[in-house]
Amino acid sequence: MFFHKQFFTKALFPFLSFLSFFCAFGQFGGIDGQGVLEKQMNDFWRKGTWNTSYSNERIKGSVYLFPEWNTTGSITTTNGKTYKTKKINYDTKLDMLILQVSKDSIYSFNPGIIEQFSIENRMFKRYLDPDFGRNSYYEVIAESDNFSILKRYTASVKEGRVNPMTHVKETSDKYVQESKVFYFVGDEKKLTELKLSTNAIVKVLEADESEAKDLKKFIKSNGLSVKEEDDLQKIVTYSRYN
Repeated sequence: MFFHKQFFTKALFPFLSFLSFFCAFGQFGGIDGQGVLEKQMNDFWRKGTWNTSYSNERIKGSVYLFPEWNTTGSITTTNGKTYKTKKINYDTKLDMLILQVSKDSIYSFNPGIIEQFSIENRMFKRYLDPDFGRNSYYEVIAESDNFSILKRYTASVKEGRVNPMTHVKETSDKYVQESKVFYFVGDEKKLTELKLSTNAIVKVLEADESEAKDLKKFIKSNGLSVKEEDDLQKIVTYSRYN
């Protein structure tokens, strides 16, 4: 009896919580019947991993892109299914989409089945990372028909200061989140790093001399900044459709 109770607590309970979590939030539009729902969720569950919510007191800061877990969003799988959910986050160190099922239980989605996801109206898609040669998640900052500006997040540990005399650590290690901006043009979707300046943006938008002058005028007259994400989308839209 003890074995069965322990198995339920450690293995089945997280899954049932996960299932009820999705059901309660009404994510499964287009899925008919509880049996179909459970089968699809069982398949979905088996393609990810369960982890204990990790918190290292020796390392300050966080690897999570969103500091709080009161998030809402949606997940679109490679087979075209879209699920609305809450309590999702992005682990910038592991490059994983994660979901908090309970205070001590984190579910990491298998990236191979994720087409895209959004958190708090911020869209993320997978592209080939030019630095590491593998697919990674990028936030879509601005896009048009065949042009996108993307942001890639990473996290690393910055070691604390060590007293050179005593060799005792005086300050704690801490997580540092960083980001790089990339763009691509056309269907090839080859990413190139982009430095955010007005001249660089005008150049990658492939504006000729007359168009470049007009685009710079549009940016200046509207008080736009290429370092502001909402402004970037306005600049891209204006360039592509005017």
